[in-house]
Amino acid sequence: MFSRTIDAVQGNARLAQASIGEEVETAISQTDKDVAIGGATLASAAIGLGLVDEFRMFRNPVIVGGGTPFLPPVTEAISLVRNVRFARDSRALPTRRLGPDEKPNA
Repeated sequence: MFSRTIDAVQGNARLAQASIGEEVETAISQTDKDVAIGGATLASAAIGLGLVDEFRMFRNPVIVGGGTPFLPPVTEAISLVRNVRFARDSRALPTRRLGPDEKPNA
């Protein structure tokens, strides 16, 4: 867990001590499963470091208030993998970063 305001966590959580890049690389090296990153600020930093290869975005019909942008300015090509509908109007929108020779889906 990354936090600017807490100094202790409970249960199986661990408070990150290293940089975002180092912590994500450590998490990836310790599993053969996907590693998820949540929160706009943390996700933005991970995207900026090139650590994100797939985006699993959830869209809800109403968002109240302001706050941190959902994504930083994206300069690389991305492509929607699929559109998954949940209850009513909520959706998951898995999206992945394209390689240099790939073209977005039309």
